[in-house]
Amino acid sequence: MKKIAILIIVVVGAIFLFFSFRTEEKAKIDYEVFKVRRGNIRNTITATGTIEPITQVEVGTQVSGTIARILVDYNSEVKKGQLIAELDKTVLESEYEAQQSTLYANQNEFDYQKKNYERVSGLYAKKLVSDSEFETAEYQYENARRALDRSRSDLIKAKTNLNYCMIYSPIDGVVISRAVDEGQTVAAMFNTPKLFVIANDLRKMRVIADVDEADIGQVQEGQKVQKGEVLFVIDQVPYLAAVQTANANVNAAQAEVETAKLLYDSKKILFAENVVSEFDLSTAKNSLAVAEAALEQAKAQLTDAKNSLSYTEIKSPSDGVVGTLPYRLGALVDPSMPLPLTTISDNARMFVYFSMTENQIRSFINQHGSLEETIRLMPPVRLRLNDGSVYDTEGKIESISGVINPQTGTLSVRSVFPNEKRVLFSGGVGNVIITHEINNTIIIPQSATYEVQDKIFAYAVKEGKVTSRSLVVEKLNDGNNYIVKAGLAPGDVIVTEGIGLLRDGMEITVKENIQ
Repeated sequence: MKKIAILIIVVVGAIFLFFSFRTEEKAKIDYEVFKVRRGNIRNTITATGTIEPITQVEVGTQVSGTIARILVDYNSEVKKGQLIAELDKTVLESEYEAQQSTLYANQNEFDYQKKNYERVSGLYAKKLVSDSEFETAEYQYENARRALDRSRSDLIKAKTNLNYCMIYSPIDGVVISRAVDEGQTVAAMFNTPKLFVIANDLRKMRVIADVDEADIGQVQEGQKVQKGEVLFVIDQVPYLAAVQTANANVNAAQAEVETAKLLYDSKKILFAENVVSEFDLSTAKNSLAVAEAALEQAKAQLTDAKNSLSYTEIKSPSDGVVGTLPYRLGALVDPSMPLPLTTISDNARMFVYFSMTENQIRSFINQHGSLEETIRLMPPVRLRLNDGSVYDTEGKIESISGVINPQTGTLSVRSVFPNEKRVLFSGGVGNVIITHEINNTIIIPQSATYEVQDKIFAYAVKEGKVTSRSLVVEKLNDGNNYIVKAGLAPGDVIVTEGIGLLRDGMEITVKENIQ
């Protein structure tokens, strides 16, 4: 009974295998298909950048000194106008007090000389004092007035410097950097020392990233500005004080000139009457010359002070677009900063620089006769952008360099493209396309030639036999054809297929319908 049961199992298994094989032979393979259709897609651009606060101000000092107190630290919240640090005031307070004492002394001297001048003027009107006494009183009065004006300006300057010892926060924000400690000496002679960095609001941050030209699309950044438009205004207080001081010096120098002129005119009259010597007259004349020179110097200093004041208003030098703004309101700036306040780019017209080989340039010159005519008659050029698209406006070649690069054997060419839509960016890359028409020339396919020792040959057919011809050719940019300059003439027949099997003098059969 066991043997029978086993046989049955084997038979059943055999039957199962048979049907299994039969099923696989008849099975159909199902292929996954896709129906082509149009749709929308969202492209994602990834750029690497840095995170920083939207408003960030570097706080420095405008006077040199020693840090006496620091009232804030990292992560300290501050308000606009809050005292955050203080310099040692000892030296500047002494200077301020000295200027105050000088002002009081000059004020007293001025009051005395004024009363004396008024007294002498009254006596002079009554002919009770001499011309010399009157002129001396007038001269001393003017000197006192000039000294008083000068000491007032010096006191304003000393007070301004003293106020600079108190360093206040220019904005509301949080201290994110502190570069000094108490007792540290800072110098403001050559550049502006950075003491703190204050961020306006750490809850609002910005990302500064570099985006590829091909990804920028139609994004426009920056503000359009006009030539002469004011972009920045630097604190004018110290420069206004300098102008006031220079004005006072000019007034003082002008008074000295007037006094010296009066004295000189008086000496001339007295000399004519033989009252004074020629030496006295010459001395008065020299004093007038010195006073006039001092006046010119004071005027030059006033001009320089006014120029410095005008520089506090930074204006756009041209029409264009404002670049990045690395500095914020309240930041301390100076001429030695590593970064400019901003960059104005006038990109209404863009220069595109590219290179051409010497042979390419000479081909145009041979066609037009001279380099000047070549530049004038050069065809318009097109620009293929970095993303593969062709710029929709043609450009014009403006200049060709007269110097060949010894490393590349090329000449630099400059073309100009209008950029009214602002889609061309400074520093971008692309390919320049130049259309060069050559008339009445012989063109053959490169496949009809072969090369031996840097020389180009082709097989010409005459009376059923082939003969190799040495050619002088110029490559076309299409990579498929040659321009034949020598070696062939119109009407010649050349072999275009199977040239690798040919030898000079070999007889061949030519296909019909040769064009």
